[in-house]
Amino acid sequence: MQKDLDRATLKALVNLLARLPLQPTESMDADALDAKSQLFCSYFTTFLSLLEDSQHEVDRVRDLQTVALLRDDSASTLELAILALSNLLSANVDVGLKFSLEIGYHQNLEIRTAFMHVLTNILTQGTEFSSLGDSAIGEKYERLINLLVKDHKFAYALCDSCPSSEVDELAVALLNIFDSKGLGLTLLRELIEQEVKNTESESELMRRNCVATKMLSVFAKWKGAAYLRLTLQRVLERLIVSSDELDLELDPARTTSPEELQRNALQLRFVTNVFIDEICKSVKNVPTSFRYICHTITTSVTNRFPEAKFTAVGAFIFLRFFCPAIVAPDSEGLVTSIPKKGMRRGLLLIAKVVQNLANNVLFGAKEPYMIPLNDFLTANIYRITTFLRDISVRF
Repeated sequence: MQKDLDRATLKALVNLLARLPLQPTESMDADALDAKSQLFCSYFTTFLSLLEDSQHEVDRVRDLQTVALLRDDSASTLELAILALSNLLSANVDVGLKFSLEIGYHQNLEIRTAFMHVLTNILTQGTEFSSLGDSAIGEKYERLINLLVKDHKFAYALCDSCPSSEVDELAVALLNIFDSKGLGLTLLRELIEQEVKNTESESELMRRNCVATKMLSVFAKWKGAAYLRLTLQRVLERLIVSSDELDLELDPARTTSPEELQRNALQLRFVTNVFIDEICKSVKNVPTSFRYICHTITTSVTNRFPEAKFTAVGAFIFLRFFCPAIVAPDSEGLVTSIPKKGMRRGLLLIAKVVQNLANNVLFGAKEPYMIPLNDFLTANIYRITTFLRDISVRF
């Protein structure tokens, strides 16, 4: 009963602390900022003690397999303590950073991990920093940024502990921070090396849903827009204009006759070949930053999976850059009109063929209606592999 009451009280405090700047009383014998600092220190110390006690309790009962007893339907005491600290710091970042940053160096690993969750929470609540205006607050925010960019272990810890539901937000936040300091490529290189090191199978290389791969997608979108337009815009616009005359469907369930299937297959081969031509002759236009990333991928992968070094590059440049643009060119601003339903399906099939070429994989039982294109894949795999090799060379 007492534990239930404690958790209910803590839940209420979590909600109360959300966006609640501390207001010192007039009786406090200090100027406003110092008084607020004293007040924050008092609350922060209380919640930190609660966090430590909660972690000790979890450790104590772990061997007894009774951790579940520490939780109710919504959150554990430990999680609530983390939320309380997050809300307290977010609403009072102007005075809170000097007290909280040192927890990142706490001797207890679990406490350091909990602090990483606190940092993740306040970074992904971007609006909490949008009103920072005066120099004192800006200085504190700059200290937090400097902590992240000077000691990359904090960034790695954030990436490792990030829930899957917050991967997108954290990837954008970290890339923004590091790129503003001229360290975007450095962060990406280190995350790529770590991702390759943690990958157990070559089939998963650069394909997991994690901060590193999401950051590559974001980076490609930010830095590759001009290259994408130069490479694919013209062919996509021509394709959309002629959409009424083209049918690229190969699924027998979606067509009416063998003759139609044969005609569609010929058209799909022709159109896909145009895309391949445009991509392969764009080597000289590939941004230097893309070459750096591709070179990093091949270098990292060669040490563990030497046969997969170029398919891993394909997982970046095709899976996360070219193919999404082919499937949804209107989302990338590459076409002026929205593709019709039939053409949208055709663009998806083109992307499937191109991605299989990048993966160096033939179609199989998963999509049997695409198997007739395997001879086309065999004839063009070398062209795509050559493209991947050429863009992986730094100059």
